[in-house]
Amino acid sequence: MQALQASLAAPPPAREDLADPGTRRLRSELLQRREVRGLLEKARDTLRAALAADPSLSEAHLRLGRVAWKLGETAEARSALEAALARNAGGGTAFLAHLFLGRVHEDGGRLDEAGRSYEAALALDETAQSARVALSHVRLRRGDAASARVQMETAVSFSRLRRNQDPFWLYTLGPAVGVEDRLEALRREASS
Repeated sequence: MQALQASLAAPPPAREDLADPGTRRLRSELLQRREVRGLLEKARDTLRAALAADPSLSEAHLRLGRVAWKLGETAEARSALEAALARNAGGGTAFLAHLFLGRVHEDGGRLDEAGRSYEAALALDETAQSARVALSHVRLRRGDAASARVQMETAVSFSRLRRNQDPFWLYTLGPAVGVEDRLEALRREASS
């Protein structure tokens, strides 16, 4: 979450003694990328430590897969996402693991595998806009514009009918999602 916030923030100001504004801007962007990478590496190392302590944590596998992908470590990303799927038969974690694994495949040019991953995510939540948009993109890249359009139209048609949030929309919020319900359960447990 810190890396995401750092990547979305304005780059830090560069040293003012650099005369050229273009050079200052490039230096600021470099400093920002270095900060984001450092935060991602720290997250990766923390997730690896969590999994060393308890390899059954499917959420940690999922998040390690996403962080490794952001760092360009695609082999580790793929392995971690497959491990998340092996430990979780359904729910938001499995949906996201399929979605993220699809992106790893897509980035690697394995469009058929990417399409199967996005379809597996849709099998868990057919109204998920993120998976439909991703599947549409893969089909467009494969030259099937008609099918890509159908996926986008379907994604839009579900927008009015959707009762729950798309798991991808909530992913960056992490454990903050549902915190009130969990706190209430803890209060009840503590008072009984």
